[in-house]
Amino acid sequence: MPDTTKNVVLFEICHQIPGRMRLRVPILLKEPALALRLEEALGRLDGVQTVRCNPACASLTFHHRVSQVPGTDDLTRLLQPLIAPTRHRPQMTRRAPLSRAPERHPVTVKSPRTGSGCLLCQMKLSAARWILADIWRCWQHNLTQRMRNLLVTAGIA
Repeated sequence: MPDTTKNVVLFEICHQIPGRMRLRVPILLKEPALALRLEEALGRLDGVQTVRCNPACASLTFHHRVSQVPGTDDLTRLLQPLIAPTRHRPQMTRRAPLSRAPERHPVTVKSPRTGSGCLLCQMKLSAARWILADIWRCWQHNLTQRMRNLLVTAGIA
């Protein structure tokens, strides 16, 4: 039977600028609990200042000192022991029930209004909406003009 473990991507560097690097770690999609261990491991690396992980996007972002850029070999040596064992775990035969996180803001459903209201109220409401939309457009136009003027005087644009 051929060995397919060599074709599996442990991570790839998606984006890199001086002082910041973003890695794509595909195993995070399947095992989000691994994120905390990866964050802790990267946090112990010399030069790394902050680490943030987003398992839903399989993304691992960290800030580091510009003078101490971690190389691909360093990252592989650090992350491989954490990522590699997870690929060989046996699949569970029975699914455990998922626990739901408590809702922060309870959702309330309002019932629709039964009456259409008086004609005068409907006219006032549509006039108010029209006026507010016009004010919003004027405000946006005024703001963009002021920003353009600031950029031109600063010599950026």
